[in-house]
Amino acid sequence: MILRLTRGSYDQEIARYQQPETGESAHYVIRWQDGEITQMVREQDIAIFPGQAHWVEQGIVIAHELPPGGGLSPDSALWAASATLAREICDRYGIPRDREHILAAGEVPGCTDPPLPPTWRWDRYLERLQRASGIVVDSTMADRFFAGGQWRASNWNTLRYGSRYHLAKPAPVRDAAWFRVPIPATGRYRVYTWYPSARAYNPAVPVALFTAEGVQVIHLDQRTGGGRWVPLGVFSFPQGDYWAVAVSRWTDHPGFVVADAFRFVWEAGGEKEPG
Repeated sequence: MILRLTRGSYDQEIARYQQPETGESAHYVIRWQDGEITQMVREQDIAIFPGQAHWVEQGIVIAHELPPGGGLSPDSALWAASATLAREICDRYGIPRDREHILAAGEVPGCTDPPLPPTWRWDRYLERLQRASGIVVDSTMADRFFAGGQWRASNWNTLRYGSRYHLAKPAPVRDAAWFRVPIPATGRYRVYTWYPSARAYNPAVPVALFTAEGVQVIHLDQRTGGGRWVPLGVFSFPQGDYWAVAVSRWTDHPGFVVADAFRFVWEAGGEKEPG
């Protein structure tokens, strides 16, 4: 796996990779503000970057946008998103999670990329990568998912997380799909959702998170961006095993509402990490 830096902003890098004359690309690009990830190249295809042919042909490339000034905290959204994505890729292909198999682009023979910034702590990154999987609940778990009769299970969309997901038509009714999450310790968790996207789905799906500070509602455009872990933000949750997430049908927009999976990843800092 190859970690490199963007040459410009997140949006500029995406636009640059879309131009054939650029002659280089990355499989993924990560935004520093919130850890948003855009996939540019399928993992089974080659992402061109400066370097010896063997590394170019075998490597999966992740490009990171740095914040203004170039500093990067190990507790940043970009750091968390990168470690989570890297772990998923390692697990998918059996790549060892070590420095021999996860490199900075500048360490690749023949690559002229600049080095990662001094604030990039490899020890902290690899430690975070080891624990980046977090807590996952999905709609196949009978004891952790509940939805009323208007919701139906489907396996039609191949971008789903597991063997099936649930969907329903939008309506102004209190008929949410609920996820029960085992929170091991009071603290801050970075929350992700996974949904299969399609043009027939809803552009403004309300997702309610029952946090320590109260209910936080986020609206998802499920027409695009699915088939991956989508970051929702960092929130505080009390310890316990309770119904912490609800996907609501109450939206004025047309299109199916989808409930598939959620992931909670412990954030560094504050209390001792659970487990």
